[in-house]
Amino acid sequence: MTDTWHLYRTKQGEWVAYSGPLNFTNSDRRWIEKKLAKCGVRPAEIEKLFQDAAEKSEGIITVPIGLERLDELFHPPAVTGCRGAYRWLTTGQHELDNLRRQCPQALIGKYVAVTSLDSGPMVLTDEEKHSGWNSRNEIAYSPRVQSAEDCRIERLPGGECVAFNEWYVFNSPCDLGELWHGNNVFEAPITPGRVLTFVNFADGFALHNPEMTNLVSLFWEQLDWIQPESYIADADVLLTFVSRNEEIFFTVSNALSDIALKSR
Repeated sequence: MTDTWHLYRTKQGEWVAYSGPLNFTNSDRRWIEKKLAKCGVRPAEIEKLFQDAAEKSEGIITVPIGLERLDELFHPPAVTGCRGAYRWLTTGQHELDNLRRQCPQALIGKYVAVTSLDSGPMVLTDEEKHSGWNSRNEIAYSPRVQSAEDCRIERLPGGECVAFNEWYVFNSPCDLGELWHGNNVFEAPITPGRVLTFVNFADGFALHNPEMTNLVSLFWEQLDWIQPESYIADADVLLTFVSRNEEIFFTVSNALSDIALKSR
């Protein structure tokens, strides 16, 4: 049994989905890529369909989606585990905004270091600077969080979150050093003061994926020296939450599970 998304591409190269099983309309290509990725459809496949359509002088493509596959990928059970003092979960059911709104205690009273906002450094607004946010070496640091809404999840205030956000949460102010830039993450020494951003890997960052063992090992090695209370990453498909605060971890886990049950 299948259903379909219908998309067209504008002259500016934007993708617009105007109907489908989720009934969304959005011209933000990154947002659409994220939604399609959750159904196992990669951007390269969409580009090929557009190319074939162009050769036929057609501007609209139809993307078949198996409903069983759709349900499996949009409503998978969360995967959980532990490593040392940390417990972790990954889920395709939720995005960062769900966690921020439903579990504000994971952020309120804490200090957040943002290593990625929409796949790049967080550029602070004048209002954020006035409220105590600062940026050093491409890493943005919050003042003591008074409200979960203080932690912006969009590239621009008032815009739409398209993910690829990565936060480290602490009980006191910190300085992580600088972001690492290079071509091969596996050749980068894991040393204090040099931070790798894991959320931006093109194939998706997943702690439970056995094919990512080497990458996950680097992640845990870095977490060992950073020692945050919690780590939060919203990638193209999965939301990852890691914490050594058991009370907060189970609060987050239970809250997200309740949301998933109510949405069915």
